[in-house]
Amino acid sequence: MSFLLPIQLFKILADETRLGIVLLLSELGELCVCDLCTALDQSQPKISRHLALLRESGLLLDRK
Repeated sequence: MSFLLPIQLFKILADETRLGIVLLLSELGELCVCDLCTALDQSQPKISRHLALLRESGLLLDRK
């Protein structure tokens, strides 16, 4: 796993949806995509796209 530079971290978390995902997960723990969609009032494709970016950056681990 590579480490993010501070500028990369801030760039990833600058998006309101991605920040919302991270805050919800840190507060509530493990959630499914449908719960994130409801909590953030966003579509499933949009949430999935943001989750993929968070996974690629190493900020999020997923499980099926």
